[in-house]
Amino acid sequence: MIAVFCAVGVLVGVLMARGWGTAWQRKALLAYGWLSACVLTFLVPDYSLLGLLVFSPLLLVFAVTGVPGHQTMGDILYWHRGNLVIVFVGGLLWAAMTLAYQRRTSGQCVRCGRGAGAAAPWTEAATALRWGRWAVWTAVISTLPYDLTRLAWYFGWPLGISDAFLKDMQDTPRILEIGLGLGIVSTLGSLLTHGLVSRWGEVWPRWVPVKRGKRIHPATRSFQPRSCRSS
Repeated sequence: MIAVFCAVGVLVGVLMARGWGTAWQRKALLAYGWLSACVLTFLVPDYSLLGLLVFSPLLLVFAVTGVPGHQTMGDILYWHRGNLVIVFVGGLLWAAMTLAYQRRTSGQCVRCGRGAGAAAPWTEAATALRWGRWAVWTAVISTLPYDLTRLAWYFGWPLGISDAFLKDMQDTPRILEIGLGLGIVSTLGSLLTHGLVSRWGEVWPRWVPVKRGKRIHPATRSFQPRSCRSS
């Protein structure tokens, strides 16, 4: 099944790269591309990939100081996680290729998705602010389960785990402190995310020296294309 999936993927990728497909052929290619992107990005990876992402800043420290407890770097970066990283990156590449093919074959700009006509209603400022608030609050709240569990574990409450698992972590040097630190960083990150729809996300707060009251420069401006073509 994996061999067939990969062989069909090679064929579909070549056809997309050549811009082939009209009517139902185009729909079939897009269906396969988006299906592959969703399967590889959302269905195949499990929680261990998220755990690796969370611990990624600490891996550089562990490489020098060693991993706390009886684990080694090999126990963290075992083959299963490496395979999931490859699969996840492949899913992102499928999404990027399929989106580019979809835009190219529909006469839209490959970089921004805009066509020759007016912009889509959902991209207007007032509309984007409405759905953007929901998206931001979803991102902020989504970190709470992780943050609360790490806080509870640090103070000896086995929230969501067994007593034996908590005891094992308590017997591992510095592991609960590391979890608490990651929980705090996660909370601060969620607060910064709220800046996307807050005034302090556009103007420096008054407690920031030198910068107070000044407009926060949108760094993404340097990534915007100078010109936009429909093909």
